[in-house]
Amino acid sequence: MNNVISRRLVIWFVCAAALAAVCLALTGLSYYRRTRSALDCQYMAKEWKGSGETRYDMISAFFDTDASVNKNNINTFRMTLQNKLDEASITAPETGRMYIDCWSAKGSAGISSNRANVSNVEVYAVGGDYFYFHQLPLESGWYFNDDEIGKEAILLDETAAWQLFGGSDITGMTVTINDIPFTVSGVVLPQQGSGYEEAYGGGPHAYMNYEAYSALNSFDVHSGEPIICYEIILPSPVTNFAFDIVKNNFGLSPPQAAYIDNTARFKPLTLYKRLATFFGRSVRTDRVVYPYWENSASVTADICAALLLLTTIFGAAAGIIVVVCIIIIFTCLRHKFRKIKDKAVEHIEELSYLTKTPAKNKTYDDFDSKI
Repeated sequence: MNNVISRRLVIWFVCAAALAAVCLALTGLSYYRRTRSALDCQYMAKEWKGSGETRYDMISAFFDTDASVNKNNINTFRMTLQNKLDEASITAPETGRMYIDCWSAKGSAGISSNRANVSNVEVYAVGGDYFYFHQLPLESGWYFNDDEIGKEAILLDETAAWQLFGGSDITGMTVTINDIPFTVSGVVLPQQGSGYEEAYGGGPHAYMNYEAYSALNSFDVHSGEPIICYEIILPSPVTNFAFDIVKNNFGLSPPQAAYIDNTARFKPLTLYKRLATFFGRSVRTDRVVYPYWENSASVTADICAALLLLTTIFGAAAGIIVVVCIIIIFTCLRHKFRKIKDKAVEHIEELSYLTKTPAKNKTYDDFDSKI
C-alpha cells in the first residue's frame, strides 16, 4: 500500500513540475514577444513591404564623427545603390519608390523663446524620411517634412516645451537659435521600450532639419554636420543582399562604422548568436556614436536573448519532465497490467483444475493448494 501511495506522489510531483515548467516557458515566450514588439522603429521594413511580394530589409549604419560622413556621402551611396539594384534587375513599383532612407546628426544648441532661454538642448538634425522610421508619439502638432518649409520648423520634446513655454500646446509659436527664428511644428513624447529612459536622458531634446542645423554651425549645406546614423529600407531578394550593399558600398568599416540588419535583429537565431558574444560585446572597440534609439534597441535585444534562453531552458525541462512522467505512468500501468494478467492466468488455471478433477475427488484442500 505504501509503495502505491509513494508511486502516486511521485507521479503527481512530476506532473506538477511539468506544468510549472510549461507555464514558465509560456510566460517567458509571452514576455519575449511583448518586449521585441515594443520597438516599432525596428520593424518598419514590414510596414513598407505592405501586401507586396517583394522582400524588404531595414539596415542601419552608424559612424564615428571623425569619419565626417555627410550629405555628399549619402548622395554617392545612393548612386551606387541604384547601379546595384539595376544590376540585380530590381525595379521600383509603378506607384512607389524602390527604397526609403533617412539620416541624422547629433549636436546641441541654445534655444530661446519669448519666455525663457534654455542652453544645451540636445538636437537631432534629421533628413530624408526620418519620421517614417521614427514615429515619435505626438502630443500636439505634426512632423515637419524634409523640404524648404521644413527648414524653418523645429519639433520639441515635452521637456523642452515646458522649459521654453511652460506648456505643450505650442504649435505655431516661434523659438530662436543664434537669432534665427524657427516655427514649432509640434511636441513629441519619449518613445516607450526597454532602456529608452536611460538612453534618451532626462534633458530637453529637439528635432530639426539637417541642412538648417548645418547652416547654423557654418557647415556647407551640401556637405553638412557629421552624420552619425543612416537608415534605409530596400529590396532584399536573397538573404543579406541589402545588408551587403550598405556595408560594402559606404566606404567605411570598423572601427569607424557599424552596420546592423534591423530586420533580422530579433529573430531567434540572431539572438542565440548574440548570447554567444554577450560578454565580448561589453567592451566596445569601435568609435561609433550610437543614438538613443540604437542603444535602446541593443538593450532590448539583450533582454530578448535572455528571455529566449530562459524560455528554451524551461521548454526543454518541461519536455524532459513530460517524457519522464510518461515513462513512470507507463511503467505503473505495465506493472498493474502484469498483476491483472497474473490473476487472470491463476483464475483460468483454477477453472481448468476444477473442470478436469472429478467431483467426488474435489476437496477444499485441492482448491486451497491451487490458490
